[in-house]
Amino acid sequence: MFAHKHTLPGSLAPGVVLLCLLASSPSIAADKAKAEKSAAQLLPSSTIVYAEVTQPKKLLAALLDHPLRKRVESLPPVAKALDGPGYVIVNAVVKHLEEQIGLPWRGAVGALSAGGIHFAIDGRTKGAVLLVKSRDAKTLVTVRDALFKLVRQDAKTKKKPDPIEDKTYRGIPAYKMNDLLLATAGRWLMVTNNAKLGREVLDRYLGDDSKPLADNSRFQTARKTIAGDPTLWAYLNVAAIRDAGIAAELFSGKTDNPAIELLAGGILDTLGQTPFATGSLYLDDKQARLVLATPHQRGWTSKGRAYYLGPKGEAAAPPLLLPKQTLLSLSTYRDLGGMWNAAPDIFNEQANAGLSKANSDLSNLFAGQDFGEDVLGAMRPEIQIVLARQDFTASDLPTPAIKLPAGAIVFRMKDPAKSGRRMKVAYQSIIGFLNIAGAQNGQPQFELDSETHDGGKIVSATYLLDDEEIAAKTGKINYNFSPSIGLIDGRLIIASTRQLARELVTLIKASGSSAEKQTANTQVRLSARVLSEVLGDNKKQLLAQNMLEKGHTPQQAEAEIGMLLGILGWAKDASLKLSINKQAMRLEVGLRFQETSADGRKD
Repeated sequence: MFAHKHTLPGSLAPGVVLLCLLASSPSIAADKAKAEKSAAQLLPSSTIVYAEVTQPKKLLAALLDHPLRKRVESLPPVAKALDGPGYVIVNAVVKHLEEQIGLPWRGAVGALSAGGIHFAIDGRTKGAVLLVKSRDAKTLVTVRDALFKLVRQDAKTKKKPDPIEDKTYRGIPAYKMNDLLLATAGRWLMVTNNAKLGREVLDRYLGDDSKPLADNSRFQTARKTIAGDPTLWAYLNVAAIRDAGIAAELFSGKTDNPAIELLAGGILDTLGQTPFATGSLYLDDKQARLVLATPHQRGWTSKGRAYYLGPKGEAAAPPLLLPKQTLLSLSTYRDLGGMWNAAPDIFNEQANAGLSKANSDLSNLFAGQDFGEDVLGAMRPEIQIVLARQDFTASDLPTPAIKLPAGAIVFRMKDPAKSGRRMKVAYQSIIGFLNIAGAQNGQPQFELDSETHDGGKIVSATYLLDDEEIAAKTGKINYNFSPSIGLIDGRLIIASTRQLARELVTLIKASGSSAEKQTANTQVRLSARVLSEVLGDNKKQLLAQNMLEKGHTPQQAEAEIGMLLGILGWAKDASLKLSINKQAMRLEVGLRFQETSADGRKD
């Protein structure tokens, strides 16, 4: 049947994928099979990637019947495409197939994939395979005949050779279409790009029980971690990928990017040791949620990366700070001083050279204090970051033409009395430096101010007003900022505005020391509503940029920017949560949709 041709897994054209999903026929070899097997029993133990949709009909319904569907179809580009000639042709083809099959297309897809859709990549043959399990053979025959007839008629009309070659393997009907090999056995449709892999799958169907994926101990353990009823579930054999030398830099234990290290350093350590990883996608009308998980053990974390997970490997972040109009709130456990000191162990030479220079430059700003030891080392690992939409009506400064969100980072100090004084001195030095640099470039100057607010101390700097801008009531982008530091209950607040520093002092004072117990190492929340409002605050600038970059008319720019803001309005918020315990590491990413009424309007 199959020639000895090995090709790497690649993307399949949408039309071919549809044909592959629907094409099948009953096999005369079906009676030879000892028993109907699962996909995991047909696939080789050397499978490194496996994904399954166990209820395709449910997934199709979740996508096509989702409340957001009408909104998507109402978007001008989508509506135009739905009224275009291409969609008319597609509809005509689908209608013809429905008449031939005797079923609506959704019903046909549901019948043909009733037993699930499974995809795998084999590490040994480097091949990819798609397995689709149908409800019954009769429907498969009808659909196959209708599709093959349509494809062959199209080729004949275009005076091209028959694109489908009939073949067989041990009595199993098989077909070749370009570089894809198809075969049907009982209720199974197999599509692969690798002949050897295809033969092995069919041999197992016919009774060969040698080394199936179902007997792989890593896969069996991964199966036991499935929680709930995921829309899609996937398995990755990380150990096999590591052993094969694939993505070696990922498992090398060192990075060249401090930002990547801060985000994923501890995760990289776990990936360097864990046997497998899993992914589960959950989708319904209210939210989409992706959960990535791996086994985890405390001993897998290198000494240099204790800054990431804590001395016991289960360090937790403080609660999220949520001031008014919060755009983004992030809370994490990261011992920045520990990371800085462990740099030789976790960064390569180039990155370490850059950090050494940065340490020297930053130490000058902090009155000669070593930035790693004395500044970062004076802070505890619990860190909170906030972005919030600004209320410019509360400011006595001119409203800037470009309105930026305010931002702040909050640290917990090890020795508040000592570190607080040092940070105030360093802050004053930095403001003085900015005034000198700003004067040389014609920028407005900062004026320092100090106040007590809700039991906390705030030192801030505001720009001296420009008379012309006061008269025009429109200010430079500089007026987005009134850089401030706040000191309250052992916390150090570094904020871009005095207003946000005040809000955070009030929030921290109100929370006291009875904050709820946290379990996440890192958590993030992003408000889609506030993001839409921030962009709306700058709509004039967005319109001008759109016209300048794309050459649009004002009406076209208005339509495009309006569509963007409208799409953002479909979502409620997005979130991320990284949790680590003695057994597992779990990363959960979620997107919640705005709830809509029956007529598609927001509740």
